Amino acid sequence: MYVCSGEYSITQSGRRWRWLIEFSGEYLIELHMKKYHQRFLWYFSLFLITAGFLGTGNSTLLSAYIPALLTYLPISLIWVVCCRIIFKFQPQARTIFGISTEKFSIATTIAGLGVAFVSMLYQNIQVASLGMGICMCGADSIYSIREIGFSVSKEAAK
Repeated sequence: MYVCSGEYSITQSGRRWRWLIEFSGEYLIELHMKKYHQRFLWYFSLFLITAGFLGTGNSTLLSAYIPALLTYLPISLIWVVCCRIIFKFQPQARTIFGISTEKFSIATTIAGLGVAFVSMLYQNIQVASLGMGICMCGADSIYSIREIGFSVSKEAAK
């Protein structure tokens, strides 16, 4: 089996085009790594947020954040797998209630952050935990939309 591997750069009208020629399947691995790069950084930022909250030692903040995180992480990891299966057969809607899905997800993230902030001011731990979970799910929805858009644009380029 002949395998040709290499990177070629062509400069054309100010744009740099990168072509990776692979016949051995490494191109698919690189495509998936780029696709999930933002999600990996999101999980890393959650790790840093958790380390920061643990460093503060604030029991009210931790008692709201830890349940939200422990609820969100398994659901998010299951969604990574199910999202590809679901949207393979049924395309994702472009709008929700007449608003684009990405804008709706951004609004959900901001609303969750606001609910968590106000609830922490009033020492309402359960509602703050719910707000933090909504904020994390909104951010996850943004990454899911971008991952699906990334794969659609790559398939259209073929």
